[in-house]
Amino acid sequence: MSVIVVTGTDTDVGKTIATAAIAAVESAAGMSVVVYKPTQTGVTGDEPGDVAVVERLTGVRGEDGVRLSAAMAPRPAAALEAAALPRLQDHIGRIRELEASYNLVLVEGAGGLLVELTAAGESIADLAHELAAPVVVVARSALGTLNHTALTLEALSHRGVRGTGVLIGSWPAQPSFVEVSNREAFAAGAVPLLGAIPAGAGALSRAEFCARAPAWLAESQGLSAAVPSLRSMANAEELVRELCARIDAHSWDTLAELLHPDFVCRYVHTGEVLRADDWVRLNAEYPGFERLELLDLVVSGDRAVARARIVGGSHGSTEEFQVASFITERDGLIGELTEVWADVGAEPPEGTRLH
Repeated sequence: MSVIVVTGTDTDVGKTIATAAIAAVESAAGMSVVVYKPTQTGVTGDEPGDVAVVERLTGVRGEDGVRLSAAMAPRPAAALEAAALPRLQDHIGRIRELEASYNLVLVEGAGGLLVELTAAGESIADLAHELAAPVVVVARSALGTLNHTALTLEALSHRGVRGTGVLIGSWPAQPSFVEVSNREAFAAGAVPLLGAIPAGAGALSRAEFCARAPAWLAESQGLSAAVPSLRSMANAEELVRELCARIDAHSWDTLAELLHPDFVCRYVHTGEVLRADDWVRLNAEYPGFERLELLDLVVSGDRAVARARIVGGSHGSTEEFQVASFITERDGLIGELTEVWADVGAEPPEGTRLH
């Protein structure tokens, strides 16, 4: 139900071990996690790749979009063996399928942010944009990393993609003065420093790796602070119940926190389509609204259907209505909402009755 993209400032910065650490932490928190690697290069036949490393360290399974034998960028690697690269929409389709079965899909890129994944020249940045997914940037600790990381974050921002945190991929046992200074600079930056993974963590046993991973992501309250949906809104049921509670409490100023940036609400009975700000305003200014009571809730994956009773009053009289709401969760937030309203004592319009 959520997607996080893991990219790096360069190749060999520790993306795979960082992905494994995130997978270990979120699995321990009760999330069902899967890893998707759009393009795995440098492997032949059944030779294990990056997803196999994640599974060895954490038990979290994964899959590749395509596997290529040459250890180089995907486009030239594919050209060497006359292989066809999946289209961006192919990757998106598979990730959405995985979303339907897992709480969290971790998408690990190849190389740096702008390495081309498709024959059309699209990159992991384009994939993150189309998925509307936050991005974790894995960075080096050594000299030069501040510039490389700033360039990566700027490229994300330029494309309208949220850099949700920086993670140092390999932190030495005896860091230099420069490395300590770089870490302090990351910690003071606008994008949260999620933590640092110790050098050699990939050689640990699964038990040791999973036990230690939460401490590695403990800075700035870790990933759960950078992506609040991972904890506070781990599934569609919690999301819908929280939405109803806030409406019932007239907490209009906090409703927008639950809505995806691309949120859309459709009203079947009027044909209106509202974006987030207009929908919040409509609820806040609805004449005579008193309370909302959630009556029924059915959830399947990232979709939910709720039935609620609305109580209000006007001109000294109390009125009751019922509303059926069809909700789609996206990235831990409400992405789409369709509402069907009916008077309790009246026959609803043709085609709006649930069977």
